[in-house]
Amino acid sequence: MKPLYDHQKDALKFLKDNEFSGALIHEPGLGKTRTVIEAVKLLQIKEPELKVIVVAPLSILEAAWGEDIRKWSDMEYINVHKKWSATGTAIADFIHKVSSIQLKSYLTGSVLAGNTISLHIVENI
Repeated sequence: MKPLYDHQKDALKFLKDNEFSGALIHEPGLGKTRTVIEAVKLLQIKEPELKVIVVAPLSILEAAWGEDIRKWSDMEYINVHKKWSATGTAIADFIHKVSSIQLKSYLTGSVLAGNTISLHIVENI
């Protein structure tokens, strides 16, 4: 697997030094998603049952997150918005799936359970 660039390593160190709390404000295309995937890997070493919910604009859920999760990790993920909009199933029904990462748009609401963290992605700040 391709190693992180220096600015991604710096961002990962920043997140680790701040208990994985912070904002990555990089230009588009500089690897924010990959950096966060690496942070999730580190968090899941400490807390193997940890589930992550990524809340992002619908336009980048599968295009950026789904693709990068497949490319940079072996973690399972579920696109909750895609499942929810196709089936009408309650969001809470997806929370306990085996997936490490759950992708949601702002339209699918926010439901958090134990051992879950939520990442909110804001574009064009």
